[in-house]
Amino acid sequence: MPHLYLLWDIKLWWPHNEATVASLYAYRTTGEEKFLRMFEQIDEYAFSHFPDPVHGEWYAYLNRRGEPTHLLKGGKWKTFFHVPRALLISIQQMRLLAEAEAR
Repeated sequence: MPHLYLLWDIKLWWPHNEATVASLYAYRTTGEEKFLRMFEQIDEYAFSHFPDPVHGEWYAYLNRRGEPTHLLKGGKWKTFFHVPRALLISIQQMRLLAEAEAR
């Protein structure tokens, strides 16, 4: 059963979503490679740990080892918002980067 409060060592899905978006914005804005590497690192971790490989959607919470703390994929705080929003914005940012590179 999920905790009603957050524990200090829990990894949440939405900060990982927001970090991917923020790092892409930062890279597109500054052109600094460190932000692209940051995006790649966060993206690789998130997509190798949060998604349920059998049923899709992302687990809400992981422990420090990157394992789901429970099977919750929706609830009071986790809804069908952060993951699709982050994916959509990331795609938009990548398209803008590709367009800028093509010029």
